[in-house]
Amino acid sequence: MDVFLNNLLTCSLPEAGTARYGFLLNPQGRITAEMFVWCYDQEHFLLDCPESDVETLCTELLQRNFDPALKITLPDSLSIETSQNKPDDHEGWSILDPRIAEMGWRSILENTPPRIDQDYTKRRLRLGLPEGAADLPRGEALPLEYGLESAIDFTKGCFMGQEVCTRMHRMGKSKFSVRAFECKNDVPAGAVFSNNAHPKVGTVISSYGQKGFTRLHYQNTKKTHSFGILRTWSKFSSLLIRLSAI
Repeated sequence: MDVFLNNLLTCSLPEAGTARYGFLLNPQGRITAEMFVWCYDQEHFLLDCPESDVETLCTELLQRNFDPALKITLPDSLSIETSQNKPDDHEGWSILDPRIAEMGWRSILENTPPRIDQDYTKRRLRLGLPEGAADLPRGEALPLEYGLESAIDFTKGCFMGQEVCTRMHRMGKSKFSVRAFECKNDVPAGAVFSNNAHPKVGTVISSYGQKGFTRLHYQNTKKTHSFGILRTWSKFSSLLIRLSAI
């Protein structure tokens, strides 16, 4: 089980009782699915992913699984809840968000409806944390352009898309860089940032009113930041894919 997932996902697998964040990439190193990998033990894992990624992820798992003992299920009784502070009023399994601790807590609940986290999107935009297909377009987004190196284990050996990720990592830079932005007015997706030197500094990938994420042209931005770029994920529906060895 652990070898199967380790050869497929960008992250190294977590120890029992913990979770990690990672991606499923295509051979060109571009994101096709994102997930939190929760580990019960080395034979039982939960893949917590956006609902829109479930079909892609299940198809890939089924196509690459040659072990008849591996069982893949979609448990209806489990749900995901997020919160800024550690929950102390339910019996769910809770961890600090493995991407950025300031995002707060993520919990797996069983037979319990999750409470709505009203500030989830505000927190992640403040932290410059992209999430979901809007921010990370499937089949297009390269993790290193987003500064998401922490979701990739460059020491564990082969995984799908590894060659592209390793090459970009060794080069130390990319032609493009995705960063969070904040403007005084609402900015639609597809809008173009410009400055006095360049008519096209970057293009808005996703917008949440006055905030969002833009893909910048590295050569056009390394000498100026006059358009107000901030440093470097809209709440999405999550489903859980349970993997276990029979």
